[in-house]
Amino acid sequence: MVMQDTSYLVVRDIVVAGNKRTRRSIILREIGIKPGDTIRLRELNSLLEANRKQLLNTSLFLNVLYNVKDWKGNEANIVFDVWERWYLLAFPVFKLADRNFNQWWVEQKEASGG
Repeated sequence: MVMQDTSYLVVRDIVVAGNKRTRRSIILREIGIKPGDTIRLRELNSLLEANRKQLLNTSLFLNVLYNVKDWKGNEANIVFDVWERWYLLAFPVFKLADRNFNQWWVEQKEASGG
């Protein structure tokens, strides 16, 4: 007689923590798990790890951690804790040395002897 593994988890909710700039909908779109999904316990860790790598591959996050919380019966919440990247955008600042273009034009004419 072959025993089948019937232990499973029903996803009650997916909680995303740590995101300040990235919208929750963007993160949930990348995750292959939805509330109400049934996952076999023996596949749970590999599935969550694959989703963690998927989020890291977006290059939006420095690190992603996952956890299963509020386990009651066969239902639990899955929590993804993300650490967002800090983006520093450099932009040039132009400052005119003269008061205006006209003054510069007059001074250039005088300097060239015109």
